[in-house]
Amino acid sequence: MDPAAEAKADDDFYKRHSEMVVNGERVPLDPSDPAQAGLRQEWMKDYQNHGGKVEPVRAHHVRHAKDKANKHFGSKTVAAPAQNCPLQGGKPSPAPVKLAREQRPAGNKNGGEPVCELVSASLTCEHGRKAGPEGILMVVPRSTAAAGDTVTATLKMKGGCGPHPSWSVGGYWTSEGKGASFSFNAETWLPSALGFLSLRGVSPHTYQVQVNACGGPLSFDVRAYPPGKVSAKFDVRKYIDTIVAALKHLPVEEDELDKFVGDWFQGAIEYSGRWQEDEASWKAYYDMAVTGGFDPLFGVKFKKQVYPPSLAPEWVYKWVKAGLFFEFKLGAKLQCALKGKYWPHKDESEWGEKSITGGGSGKGALSLELKLVSSDLVEGALTGEMGAGVEVEAASGEDAKVVVKLKFDGILAKATFKAAWGWVEVTREFQLVQEREHVLKEWSLTG
Repeated sequence: MDPAAEAKADDDFYKRHSEMVVNGERVPLDPSDPAQAGLRQEWMKDYQNHGGKVEPVRAHHVRHAKDKANKHFGSKTVAAPAQNCPLQGGKPSPAPVKLAREQRPAGNKNGGEPVCELVSASLTCEHGRKAGPEGILMVVPRSTAAAGDTVTATLKMKGGCGPHPSWSVGGYWTSEGKGASFSFNAETWLPSALGFLSLRGVSPHTYQVQVNACGGPLSFDVRAYPPGKVSAKFDVRKYIDTIVAALKHLPVEEDELDKFVGDWFQGAIEYSGRWQEDEASWKAYYDMAVTGGFDPLFGVKFKKQVYPPSLAPEWVYKWVKAGLFFEFKLGAKLQCALKGKYWPHKDESEWGEKSITGGGSGKGALSLELKLVSSDLVEGALTGEMGAGVEVEAASGEDAKVVVKLKFDGILAKATFKAAWGWVEVTREFQLVQEREHVLKEWSLTG
């Protein structure tokens, strides 16, 4: 008999005759029971409908089948069906039903390989992060020198699928294979010229991962973002130096040039950005920061020699210059910080830190200075300095507030010695009175 047609005939027959299923098991038909002749003919029609071939039945065939069933199963019988058979007019079958044929194992009725099912599939990057519920995993390789981020896929199967699970990866190239686990390297595109200025606009290299089994396919997207860091610095001091160098060709006093260099736009603005993996999820983000400041932003200073005009005797005045000087400075400073993250999965930027600090201060200093021949050869100074100022700080975020502070710089004594055109320089500082800070006023912006 044809096993495939036989199995399909069984399925059709027992769907129509649930009374022939006892405790979840199908009760075979008795090939020699006259009461089941009609049921046997019905089963044979199902068998033929599914392509089974039928040979003429002879008496010795029936005896052989009966002897084989009794030898295999013994004389096991079923006392009565689970419910009355409708073919018997609501009455129990007059003859007991004997087990005459061996059942097939569940899940293997067709005689082929067991039916299998793809329960789940997981994708994991080399840092242990897994793909999200929508099948997306964003990765950032360790460096441009690395071969990429190693992504490993693991398939969880049910039913013993054997060689059925298959997979394919499309990206730089298309690769495919079979098995319940596989791995590949997720590489990134090389940034273009625009990526030299900022990596935020560089598109990720996307890999399409497809896994297939008897239970159906699953698909994933792996998006590889470029590694590395981009930073830029705008140093205002260098631009001021360039302007000063140009002014030297004009009839401007050297002292005025020194004041211009020393008291204006001392500082720089810096920018940095890089792609980072979010350790707690499948996402990646672009970490960006703008920081900088000027101290002073602008300012003025005044320095004058006080009495006596010279502490050295007149006969050595040509070679040695000494004096007592008073210097006064006024200035304003500005510091800013802006740090945030750009999330590509929702195309939004979140700024975690926004702060700006500004203020003004004044300092006064009294110094005793000594120069031998020239300031390039030997120069020494003993200075006492004291200052005070006001600082205003504004910050946004969870702890948004504005703070006004009064600052006292204390009293600082400093001894400086320079020689040999700046090759030798020694400075020693002594804090005579400690710095102090007092909050004048604070406003909370969070409610």
